[in-house]
Amino acid sequence: MSHLRGYLLRAGLGGIAVTALLACKDVESLPAPAAIDGDWRYTETLIDQIDQLTCADTGIYTFQQDGGKFTGLYAQTGICHSGTTKVVNAGHGLVTDGAVTDVHLQFTAGTVCTYGGRLSAAHDAVSAGTGVCDYVDSTTSRHYSVQINWEMTRP
Repeated sequence: MSHLRGYLLRAGLGGIAVTALLACKDVESLPAPAAIDGDWRYTETLIDQIDQLTCADTGIYTFQQDGGKFTGLYAQTGICHSGTTKVVNAGHGLVTDGAVTDVHLQFTAGTVCTYGGRLSAAHDAVSAGTGVCDYVDSTTSRHYSVQINWEMTRP
């Protein structure tokens, strides 16, 4: 009798496990990408420790999304400091190579700066994004790698 009880208990638990497994969503289907179309305000700090350069910028991204991909434009104003020298860091350009999931986005701004960040649960902010501007100065052939900390919100 104890063998029969053990068998029934195992069969019952196995049935529960199979039922639970069948009730799960298809793990192959991924969540839809976050909707990021439109305007976003951003702030960023660029830091080059080696050359003691820091920049503080603000601007607007305007994204056009097609599923999990996006492109867009940016426009910014800012100031860079290197020692006692100040330089205006204003401009505009293209956003390319954008990819977005339900929790993460990444893109290139201009041609040398790549950005990545985690979207908030409401998909209305990135609070601790990182990036890098990696380029070679054409006049000096010197390589630069500037670290970026950035955030953005819907206006």
